[in-house]
Amino acid sequence: MRLATKEQEMQECTTQIQYLKQLSVAQLRSTMVDSAINLFFLKMKAYHHNASSQCGEHKEIDCIAIHDTRQHVMLL
Repeated sequence: MRLATKEQEMQECTTQIQYLKQLSVAQLRSTMVDSAINLFFLKMKAYHHNASSQCGEHKEIDCIAIHDTRQHVMLL
């Protein structure tokens, strides 16, 4: 589990590096005005993405459970 988390963090860092390489010097300066704020927003974005995907997984499980319950009731 920790390995997967570290791999995800590495992927996020790689993505951020690729993004920063594409910026011009002026854009880079404005992006990195306060690296702590930038890091905070990146972590919030990752948290939001993870929470959204977990929510989707839970909705899918709920739909499967409802479908199975309906089939069971129809058989009675």
